[in-house]
Amino acid sequence: MRLLAQIHKIDYQLLLLALALQFTLWCPLAFAVSSVLMWLNVSIGAWHVYLISFSTTALNLVFLKYYSGKWQLNFGLTSMLVFVLFLGLCLPHFNQVFDNSYDGIWYHQEAVLNFKNGWNPFVRPLRADEGSVWGPFYMNHYPKATWMAQAVLYSFTNQLESVKITQLMLMLGLIFLTAFTLLQFSGIPFLVVPIIAVLVGFNPVSIYQLYSFYVDSHLGLALMGLMLFLVLQLFTRNAIFLWPALLLFVYVSNIKFTGLVYATFLLGLY
Repeated sequence: MRLLAQIHKIDYQLLLLALALQFTLWCPLAFAVSSVLMWLNVSIGAWHVYLISFSTTALNLVFLKYYSGKWQLNFGLTSMLVFVLFLGLCLPHFNQVFDNSYDGIWYHQEAVLNFKNGWNPFVRPLRADEGSVWGPFYMNHYPKATWMAQAVLYSFTNQLESVKITQLMLMLGLIFLTAFTLLQFSGIPFLVVPIIAVLVGFNPVSIYQLYSFYVDSHLGLALMGLMLFLVLQLFTRNAIFLWPALLLFVYVSNIKFTGLVYATFLLGLY
């Protein structure tokens, strides 16, 4: 009975890890893959969603294989199925809720529109007439990770408001990752784990910006994800956790200028 209970515990943790990777790494990979393709002069298109979703699942499977010592197709495919159901159920909802924030419908939204319409910052900057007053200035000079990830979804759905789902995507990923991390430590009551995980994922900043194009929520959620992967590496002594941490470091550094400062500070503490 003890052996069965231990196996069940390990399987449960692997499922949480698979879900955490699937939801947490989609946006960073969307930015990374789109950046490489733009460097090759390939603009964002609807097919990016399939490429990035497949890449996330493949990376998930490879990570689980090196973490557990064997291929975990059941957990990898389950996490992919949950992710697809999440998109199918939540995309229509987010499309019905309009962002009325000042910056959200100013340059943040305009940037997503421009990327979807073929803008490639590797080729040329935006002209002054390709946005509202001062909009192109900010879009040309500000980091672009979140805009690019959302533009990938916009190219697929052709519904601008629906891309705000990336906020909830990262929130759920952080909930799964927090729960997995807490389960690595003995002494934490099992029923307390989901409570703490939900409180971390559904924090005040993320809830406030859930239906907006603001990127501060992305920054905070990705930073907490980076911190948790570094904590997991320190306490498990498993270097595999450094790879998703590296992806999140790149993503955080390209969300806002302060993201690079915060991420570097975390690495310094590590």
